[in-house]
Amino acid sequence: MNDAKCDRHGRLWAGSTTMDFQPGRGALHVLMPDWTTRVVLEGLTLPNGLDWSPDGRTFYLADTMAGEISAFDADLERATIGRRRTFARFPDDTGMPDGLTVDATGCLWVAMWGGDRMVRISPDGDLLGELLMPVHQPSSCTFGGPALDVLYITSAREGLDLPDDDPAGSVFAVNGLGVAGTPAAVFGG
Repeated sequence: MNDAKCDRHGRLWAGSTTMDFQPGRGALHVLMPDWTTRVVLEGLTLPNGLDWSPDGRTFYLADTMAGEISAFDADLERATIGRRRTFARFPDDTGMPDGLTVDATGCLWVAMWGGDRMVRISPDGDLLGELLMPVHQPSSCTFGGPALDVLYITSAREGLDLPDDDPAGSVFAVNGLGVAGTPAAVFGG
């Protein structure tokens, strides 16, 4: 299992993958509050960051090895996703989309694994900016703090030969971005 996030109805959505990242062997699952599960989407490789637009009508999912983020029509009442479209595709030299979060304005913040950066993308799919990181493998992000205006970014050391004092593997807190996130949902079971 890989990245996971709860929707506002208390269901846990999570991606699965194979350890050798075989194309098409990954899937998106949902765990209901009554502890039943079902597969929502198959044919993925490495499903990673996931989140919903502030109105809950669009679901975003990064497939890291494919180098893209898909957007889906979402029905949160029924815990389903529909019409799929490519939301963003990334060139190899910018890294691969990993974990992500959506801010209160509907923009996506995406950790670019192997790209030394975070990117911010508008709800229309336009690149709004980049936040260069002091680490090669930022892995995920979320907003926190009392006003939900601090962007917390995780990173990894996996596969890197680094000195002990290198910050890879640290969690970073970024203030002053001028945006806030939305409250996290919790599992209902």
